[in-house]
Amino acid sequence: MSPLPFPSVVRLEPSAGCNLACSHCPTGTVTMKRGVMGEEVFQRALDAIRDHIDAIRVVVLYHGGEPLLHKRFPEMIRRVKDLGVPFVKTVSNGMLLGDDEIKGLADSGLDCIEVSIDEESPVLSDFVRRNSDCQTILANVGKLVDRKRAEKPEVIICQVS
Repeated sequence: MSPLPFPSVVRLEPSAGCNLACSHCPTGTVTMKRGVMGEEVFQRALDAIRDHIDAIRVVVLYHGGEPLLHKRFPEMIRRVKDLGVPFVKTVSNGMLLGDDEIKGLADSGLDCIEVSIDEESPVLSDFVRRNSDCQTILANVGKLVDRKRAEKPEVIICQVS
């Protein structure tokens, strides 16, 4: 029996923790310690990606935790892009998108960021996304969009509900 082919979409979780405690998600509410990906594990993932680069179309640097909790997140993106991965994306809750994070993402080579906002109003979104502030997220995304327009028009920004 031949081995299964390497997947064309690879997901890595830079941070298993979250700064929120959303009512629909266990990531920010579980009691077990959830940290960030260590360098050794990340390097093994990079080695596997490099060894199978021809099969890979997308690397998603997200799998439930808030990736911006990883202090070296923009560097992680750059290292994945430097391998020749055609499309790198992430998902964020948007609360940590400060000026430094926006600059880091803009300079990293990131192709797409999805920002999660729930419900139909800021009040309901904040209710569902405990520890969140929808107005802060919208302001942060506004700064990201301004930076994108000025410097990186090829980066895709979208809202995920």
